[in-house]
Amino acid sequence: MAGRLRHPLILFGAFDRHNLGDLLLARVADRLCSPRETIAAGLHRRDLRASGGLATVAMSTLDAAADVLHVGGELLCCDAFDAAVMLERTRDAARTVARFERNREAAQQWASHRLECDRQLPYLFPPGPGLRLYAGIGGSTLERMPAPVRAEALDAMRAADGLWVRDARTRQQLAAAGLATALAPDPATLVAALFGRRIARRGAAGDLTALRRRFHRGHLALQLRGDWGDDATLDVVAAQLDRASSSTGFGVVLFCAGRAPWHDDVALYHRLLRRRPLDAVVFDATDIWALCALIAASAATIATSLHARIVAEAFARPALSLSRRGDGDAKLEAYVDTWGDNRIRGLAAPEQLADALPEVLASSPRLRAQHAAAQADATRSAWQLLLRRLR
Repeated sequence: MAGRLRHPLILFGAFDRHNLGDLLLARVADRLCSPRETIAAGLHRRDLRASGGLATVAMSTLDAAADVLHVGGELLCCDAFDAAVMLERTRDAARTVARFERNREAAQQWASHRLECDRQLPYLFPPGPGLRLYAGIGGSTLERMPAPVRAEALDAMRAADGLWVRDARTRQQLAAAGLATALAPDPATLVAALFGRRIARRGAAGDLTALRRRFHRGHLALQLRGDWGDDATLDVVAAQLDRASSSTGFGVVLFCAGRAPWHDDVALYHRLLRRRPLDAVVFDATDIWALCALIAASAATIATSLHARIVAEAFARPALSLSRRGDGDAKLEAYVDTWGDNRIRGLAAPEQLADALPEVLASSPRLRAQHAAAQADATRSAWQLLLRRLR
């Protein structure tokens, strides 16, 4: 094992696309692995330091003998085509989806060429002589994936040298295939413990100070996925926000948790605001530290994003997750079902937003702080156990 320590540890994940959770996971892993030298890797070479992330190298350039730590994310359900599309520019992604909509074989060939990888689950690093470790990964819809994709995921999990999953649904699906796995919260639960001072400094910057002045009674931080942009859903959310803002006196700050294709779309918020005369603004920042500061200072965060919720809970802020109970919400629901405190569960359909919010706002600050501390302690313990495999 001593020879391995002379080589950098590869941190592997979707760190090459703009998404709050993925970029935070890269930062958390990099901090927790210190002082060991690390290299952040994704499917493409990208530099997202301007948004608070890391610069990544492409997986295809790395030696299979490397020790690899897969960091968080729904890695067991992200197939090659979806992964490749999310690395495209938004306008190119839409054209690509339309081009291959009815030709799955051609879509897979395009993705293999685009990613320089013939694996069906490209965010699972190829097997090799190096260690393969997995920290807080998810696969909430693994049972719905095509049989060859499930087989690839299960083979990778059987070959793992260390593993913990982030939700009970993923754990149960792996157990059904004869795989026993540890269970611990998502690594991003440590964001406040590791980066609280940095986020506080970002919160004192001019743009966030101006928001606090405008909404002196407090603000609701609201985030919606891009596929929530249909007219019917926007009509419902706008009406619910109007009720919530009027009854609480809080303003509304709308933000994007990710700008990669199939994540968020800032145009959605402008369409929403045209529906009602809300006391609201669009916070157009892409820097993850600004987004964390916005959430940490909120009266409550209302979001479809799992990691927006995780950040809010890490700072002991009220959080209300929105779900339409489709496949796109499976990982959120699986995580809340696993780790949500029954006294402050905070999960609602969009038409329930205004009625669910008062219960979340009334939750005990002491209870929220205890929940945050317990989550962070469990995550840190799981991380330490995993890193012992490297010694």
